[in-house]
Amino acid sequence: MSVSSLGGLSGLISSIVSGRETMLELSRQLSTNKRVTTYAHLPNDVRLDVLGFRSEISEIKSYQSNIRDTVLYLDIAEKPLLRAQKIAEDIKSGAVSAPFSLIDGRYTAFQHEVKSAFGEMVGLLNGEINGRYLFSGRKSNVKPVQNSEQLFDGDGKRAGLKQLIHERSAADRGVDGLGRLMIKRSAIGDVSLSEEASDMLFGFRVADMKGQLNSVLTDESSVTSESPRTLTVSFREASISPGQSIDILLNLPDGTQETVRIKASDSLSREPNEFFISESAEETASSFELVLRSEISKLVDTSLAAASAITASGDFFSGSSSNPPRRIEGPFFEKAMGFVAGTDDNTIIWYQGDDMSSPPRESAMVQVDDQVVIAYGARADEPPIRHMMQFLGALSVEGYKNSEPNAKERYKAFNERVARAFSFPSDIQDVRDIITELGLARKRLDETEIRHQASRHFFEDFLSKKEDISLEEVSTKLLAMKNQLFAIMEATSLIAQMSLVNFMR
Repeated sequence: MSVSSLGGLSGLISSIVSGRETMLELSRQLSTNKRVTTYAHLPNDVRLDVLGFRSEISEIKSYQSNIRDTVLYLDIAEKPLLRAQKIAEDIKSGAVSAPFSLIDGRYTAFQHEVKSAFGEMVGLLNGEINGRYLFSGRKSNVKPVQNSEQLFDGDGKRAGLKQLIHERSAADRGVDGLGRLMIKRSAIGDVSLSEEASDMLFGFRVADMKGQLNSVLTDESSVTSESPRTLTVSFREASISPGQSIDILLNLPDGTQETVRIKASDSLSREPNEFFISESAEETASSFELVLRSEISKLVDTSLAAASAITASGDFFSGSSSNPPRRIEGPFFEKAMGFVAGTDDNTIIWYQGDDMSSPPRESAMVQVDDQVVIAYGARADEPPIRHMMQFLGALSVEGYKNSEPNAKERYKAFNERVARAFSFPSDIQDVRDIITELGLARKRLDETEIRHQASRHFFEDFLSKKEDISLEEVSTKLLAMKNQLFAIMEATSLIAQMSLVNFMR
């Protein structure tokens, strides 16, 4: 009997040890929420699926991290672009209604506003996040734009915007202040207006002449087709009536066109653009010549001055680290016949960032899926931004004096051009276009993130079913095992106390 008792006791003890191990495993599962501690304990087919899905999730997490970083970049980059758009709208509105009133003897209140907007644009374009400049393209560690003072005034050794405008203004004005045009009158009553030289790069270009002064023919035959173009008005046999007029069309360096209208009059009190009709062809031609000179000179001081400054500003803001802006050959700029290349040693280079010929968006690329790469870069030298800087800069530095007879008209000519420029004509990309392109990149990021979330949820749900335990199930098993062990231990205790003496009583 004692042998049997010992055999039963040994079996119960073995059950207790096994049950204890089971309880420890169930406790581990309960605390970790995992079925096994290593993948080696999983069945082969399950283990391969789990490892594959784990790899997929890891890759998705990497893509999602890229998406989060890029979305943050786009959120921050969008703000300065939206502000730039608002600046363009405000300047356009102001240019239309700004009065000519010098508040400091040099600049108008609107110009001070424009200069402030220019400085703000520089600050916006130099924005950064975690040491990465937003508008430097691939050179994200390089500050893209020089400070406003250097851009305007240079640094002592290198010329700034003011100097380039001065050089261009002198070249466009010419020695005699007629915009590189020549006016001649013959003794027999002919007046000619011609370009200074063939293929002249500066000043006015003769475009056309319209209208008629009776027998003075002013059709296309009066303007030569070869360069330098010459316009001729003959008064030798003219019979001109008061009120008749001709329009002389002149092309300006900024691509605009101006019209000089000259009218005939027999009154001694005439308007500035009216010439006197005399019985003498020579006297009539002389009066016409004087009026033509006066009107051309006025146009030089107003529209040509504005066009010249804006063109020079365009050259300045077209410059980059690998493509310095062009400058006027000098030092006698009034007689200049061509351009010279500026260098980093003699000219401020406004933009220091990446200036590769590839599209600006491609200056920053991010992979967000196996076959999906999204371009989201931005550069300060993009056309709409350069366009804004060109006009803001030119208007900021142009000074006036109340004593100048044509100051008001020159200011008007500037503002008209600025108003047109900030309407962003069809041939000029708008800041809104950059915002739209970055917005499309953001949309693709959002769509890709949604797809990743769905895939990740699927994989994680599968892994949860294969790796995770049911808390309710494990708790139930643990309780059952506890009760079972309790019963075994009770039985073991009873058996341990049994002996032959118990049966002999």
